[in-house]
Amino acid sequence: TYDYGRFDDLVVHVHGPGAPLPADPAVVGYGPGGFARGVAAASQGQAVRLENRTDRPIVFFGVDEASGESCEDWPEVAPGGAATWTARGPGTVLVYGAGDDSAEAILHVGPPGIAAVLGSGESLALGALPPGRYQVEGWHRILPAGRQEVEVAAGRWADVEILFSTDTLAGSR
Repeated sequence: TYDYGRFDDLVVHVHGPGAPLPADPAVVGYGPGGFARGVAAASQGQAVRLENRTDRPIVFFGVDEASGESCEDWPEVAPGGAATWTARGPGTVLVYGAGDDSAEAILHVGPPGIAAVLGSGESLALGALPPGRYQVEGWHRILPAGRQEVEVAAGRWADVEILFSTDTLAGSR
């Protein structure tokens, strides 16, 4: 059951000609109770770190949600180890840990740029973006999300609010 007043899986992508590709990998972690977080976000070309936080080897596999095709054969990851994959996207990849087909993580891959997962009411502050026009867009598995274009001037802040709507969901208040 969803708490429609509180989400912790809202994805925001910022892309444009000057948006940097994150240096740190997006992380999808699998522990004894399943995936540590149900949603992760990455940008095309960004490294994705598949972490095994269990005491047994895990084979991760991904399925492109749109096509149903396997993304890639990922290697077995030793207990406490990790493997790295490069996000190709854009789109949604369902990530599974072999032997636990009921548990999945969702990796949403956006255009090259910045990607983040936020909770309701949280904000994302980006420093030192080069001047230019950027697209800021939201994504959520079930909620319609907004998209805005913003002009960033040299040495200035630009505020953008992306709305995710529960108004279209049956039974939401």
